[in-house]
Amino acid sequence: MRLVDINPYARFARIYKKEINRHYIVGLDHRAFYCADGKGIIIVGEQKYEMQKGSLILFRAGTPYKGCSHTDKMELYAVNFDMVHSPSCPREPISYVMLPNFREDMLPEPRDNWPVELTDDIVYIPEFYGRQIFELIISEYGGSHAFSDERCSALLKEIITLAARETLVESAKSKGEQILDYIRGHYQEPLTNELVAAHFSYHKNYINAIVRKETGKTLHAYLLSYRISEASALLASGEYSAAEVALRVGFTEYTHFSRTFKKMTGKAPNEYIHKRK
Repeated sequence: MRLVDINPYARFARIYKKEINRHYIVGLDHRAFYCADGKGIIIVGEQKYEMQKGSLILFRAGTPYKGCSHTDKMELYAVNFDMVHSPSCPREPISYVMLPNFREDMLPEPRDNWPVELTDDIVYIPEFYGRQIFELIISEYGGSHAFSDERCSALLKEIITLAARETLVESAKSKGEQILDYIRGHYQEPLTNELVAAHFSYHKNYINAIVRKETGKTLHAYLLSYRISEASALLASGEYSAAEVALRVGFTEYTHFSRTFKKMTGKAPNEYIHKRK
């Protein structure tokens, strides 16, 4: 099946403000989750995916998944859907089943109804600019508008098409570019070689070698330089104190931040603020 062949049908659309199931469940239709706020973890199959504001994950019907830890502010937009709207399939929402009870014949449409352009059963995009599209789907699904099914179908197709485009762009990037993108997207977090390696399923030494080849620096050195670069911009804005900037760029101790900043820029953070006012 190709993108040109799909005619999505939204079976259910809602906003989650609580944790999703902590035990493995299986959706009998396809799933799309978009993180509108906060952060947390969704485990799909055996892989953990970090959901933070702007993250999107799509996965095929019949795929086991469960939620994990999240912040109190985490808000997920969720849509359950078929890829093709068939008159023979029931129109009402279909409940999930617990993993031990799942059978392939429970699926309302063939499991291979999945566009080849998505390239994988699970599509994860850390930064997806489609919040408004999800909001429109949820509004249409919950309202009583004329032609709401048709509108939801068109909006879903837009999400799937944009996801396929992002997948194509990511696949064209070198592994080094993907790793650096990941570091720049998560630099505020307590990143280590081990954590980055686990995300890409590589050995920590191999990850370090790739970063060194791309930047001439170790992963740790590159992370520090990126944090200090971001800190410089924040200090120059005059909107935050030096202590606030330290936390915003991923330093847990101000003394470590101040020492590192002065070593890399030649100025103390407070001197830098003074110079830019």
